[in-house]
Amino acid sequence: MDMGVSIRTMHRAIKEDLALRAYTKKKYQYLNDSNKLNRLDRCAKLLKRYSKKSVENILFTDEKIFTIEEKSNKQNNKVYSKSSKLIDKKHLKITRSHSPSQVMIWAGISIKGKTPLHFVEPGVKMNAIYYKEKILEKIVMPLNDTLFNGEDWTFQQDSAPPHKDKTTQAWLKNFDPDFINSQEWPPASPDLNPLDYSIWSILETKVCSKCHKNL
Repeated sequence: MDMGVSIRTMHRAIKEDLALRAYTKKKYQYLNDSNKLNRLDRCAKLLKRYSKKSVENILFTDEKIFTIEEKSNKQNNKVYSKSSKLIDKKHLKITRSHSPSQVMIWAGISIKGKTPLHFVEPGVKMNAIYYKEKILEKIVMPLNDTLFNGEDWTFQQDSAPPHKDKTTQAWLKNFDPDFINSQEWPPASPDLNPLDYSIWSILETKVCSKCHKNL
């Protein structure tokens, strides 16, 4: 603008003369020095502890909040038209509100199969008591005889407050001989859980492809 160069000329210079391409910035998890050391140490221990075969018997679990609003990826969700005037405005808008209705869902998955989805009742706080009674005792405990059919298996969860609560950790020690406790899981490493890096996003894209009227 200061040099009086038109946008079209600048685009042509960048694309044709300089042969430059635009790259989108991505979000990354911040790790301090302590996080890096702990992550490396704990990952090495987990790799040593679990062989490729035993990983097949790990049940990865996680919770996620879904809202009634449409989920959209700005880069991939586009509308093509010869002119913006020809597009119905509703196709260019994604509605957002201050406090959309939402529901928390718990799920577990392994190579052996998946658990039932558990919907946390609206207004109910997910604390250690609820987690043990509604999820660990009702869903996880029966998996010994159903999903894993009496085989040895490992239970994995992240470090959410209800998970690392002392009573939860004690319950897991009594119930399951092998689980990855809160002190063994690498810090700030959501990519180690397939629910985090793949399944939740795929499910959200399908479930929230459009805005829902109610929960």
